[in-house]
Amino acid sequence: MMKTQQEKLKLKIVKIIKRSGLPVRTQYLTERVRLPEHVVMNDLLTEMVAEKRLSRSYTLLSNGDPDCTYDVIV
Repeated sequence: MMKTQQEKLKLKIVKIIKRSGLPVRTQYLTERVRLPEHVVMNDLLTEMVAEKRLSRSYTLLSNGDPDCTYDVIV
């Protein structure tokens, strides 16, 4: 994927998280962002955490399964 396409996806993810007003799960983002076939959402989110655009918090769901949420670093 070209750098500009990847940057547009990252900006779209940040916009969705900001609009929600709360930290969001990967599932929430996957439902709202259409990714090209060769792009994996978790890889993109991990890259954004490494770039300090997002923060990642780990949590337990009500059924006991572990999950993580992402929030925008201001």
